[in-house]
Amino acid sequence: MPYQPLGSLRTESAPDTTGRNTGNWTTTITVADVSRVAVAEIYHAVVENNLPGAWARIQIGIRSFSFTQPLSGAEWDPVNPPLLGPGQTIYFLWNTAATIGQAPVVTTWWRYDPLLPANKG
Repeated sequence: MPYQPLGSLRTESAPDTTGRNTGNWTTTITVADVSRVAVAEIYHAVVENNLPGAWARIQIGIRSFSFTQPLSGAEWDPVNPPLLGPGQTIYFLWNTAATIGQAPVVTTWWRYDPLLPANKG
């Protein structure tokens, strides 16, 4: 595949505003945060700053996609990287209270396929 790199995006978690993780840290990321292409892929992520024993449920929109349970930091290499299109958001819903410790930081690495019809033009 002729994937083209889009670089990385460092996103610090914030207190949840989705209503699905009330009181806890949530990391919220969209394709628009990275690029103007319509469809892009997260092929790698690095998690830092989370408390030992913390974990995150990873959702695209309202559907569960994956799970990560790093110690104080880890990598997330999805076997099937998610494609995010217009209006889609990926969430890392942390199990730790937003009043405890530092906000987890997720650095995502992005690429896109210029041959996808949605990415042409």
